[in-house]
Amino acid sequence: MLTVTGLRKRWGPVQALDGFDLRIEPGEICGLIGHNGAGKTTFARIVAGLERPDAGTVVAAGANLTTAPRSARRLIGLAPRNWPSTRPPPSARTCASTAASPACAAPDSAPNSPPWPRRWP
Repeated sequence: MLTVTGLRKRWGPVQALDGFDLRIEPGEICGLIGHNGAGKTTFARIVAGLERPDAGTVVAAGANLTTAPRSARRLIGLAPRNWPSTRPPPSARTCASTAASPACAAPDSAPNSPPWPRRWP
């Protein structure tokens, strides 16, 4: 499903990825754990086609992201780290203390509800 071989990426003097290899088979679930600056986000951005590696290959379901990024990009999804809105989501504390608050209502019923969260078919 996803094969990464010899992935390298440098940001100025910082070597974010240095020969990273990974293979994820269909049906497997994989999580990346590491300290700040270990290269997790750099890896995710390269796999999602948002950055180009300095060296190495990324193959997703047979499509080579490094040589044919457009065909491989449609196979990959990336959830952003930040909430995609100008208004932050309501906290659990806010919803617990104001159960009738429109901010805590279902998105379809809240007045002036933002475009998130969406229910995807």
